[in-house]
Amino acid sequence: MKLRESLESDFVELGQWFKSKEEALTWGGPKINFPFAHQQLIKDLNWPETPSYSLIDNDGHLAGFIQVFDRFGNNHLGRVAIHPNMRGKGLGKKLMTSVFTKVNPGKKLSLYVVKNNLAAVNLYQRLGFVEVTPPENYPLMENCLYMEKPALVNNLSSA
Repeated sequence: MKLRESLESDFVELGQWFKSKEEALTWGGPKINFPFAHQQLIKDLNWPETPSYSLIDNDGHLAGFIQVFDRFGNNHLGRVAIHPNMRGKGLGKKLMTSVFTKVNPGKKLSLYVVKNNLAAVNLYQRLGFVEVTPPENYPLMENCLYMEKPALVNNLSSA
């Protein structure tokens, strides 16, 4: 597995991972249009302006995706996804720890996660994220937790 900057071709496969408007909304937030159209998805993801990373398996296939935003003065992680057929195999941890090497080490990390996505919540907790009060109202907040992790200076987690 390796993490690389996302390519336009990654978005074709990524768009196939979500089968309903609810899944797309849960993953991408309210700015993502569904059903996906390739050029619209690229626009919705603000690619290539927003740093986007793809986890690529040993056969060259897209296994995971994540974006990094400069939000709240933090390295804000969003739109985290693992290929549906590859979930439960530790790739979420691989994706997260790999992206930690790509972010500004002097800033905290933050993210929103859907409350009932217990696998993701547990992963983020193992990686050192803790639930805190969100800095702003978020349209999906009633269904989400806001979590932060201290700046990564000498603090790369290998949980």
